[in-house]
Amino acid sequence: MALADLRLSQVELAQLIRISPRAISLWLSGEREVSGPTAAYLALLRSLPRALQVKEIARIRKEDPAMYEGLYRVDYVGSTGDGFGTLVLERGRAFGSDVGGVRYDGSYTPSTDHPGCVNVHLHLTVPPNVPLVVGMPAQPMSYGFDIDCTFASRGTTVVTVQTPFGPAQGRIAFLRAVPA
Repeated sequence: MALADLRLSQVELAQLIRISPRAISLWLSGEREVSGPTAAYLALLRSLPRALQVKEIARIRKEDPAMYEGLYRVDYVGSTGDGFGTLVLERGRAFGSDVGGVRYDGSYTPSTDHPGCVNVHLHLTVPPNVPLVVGMPAQPMSYGFDIDCTFASRGTTVVTVQTPFGPAQGRIAFLRAVPA
């Protein structure tokens, strides 16, 4: 079943394909087989780029996918310093950079646990000779690592982000919407 891949609840999947939540339960328990048209629709939905999946899922949640898009300021503090950067969320993609030249590239999805919030997965690429505020000294070569966080799509959120080198505290503030 596509629930985990699509980050949908049983009720949301039932709404999406216009059937009863009981039918979903029967499929998941193996008491009933998924119909051919439903299986085809789910296969198609799973094959779509994440940005289009988000748009389709937002439709059943009666959300505007554009509510998650925007430019954000990221202020962060670690054990050995602080800094700031910018992050852009647009059509399922997340990207930006900070004052030290660290690049952020990744994706975001609306949070199923926290309405109005986004789950963001980023790969950070650290250029040569740049120390990190979490205590990682400057390295002679570029390297990267992944981080995950959840924050409000509007307003300001304080988060703790776990990195492979230690935690950092962040303050993520919405600055403006992506121009149409």
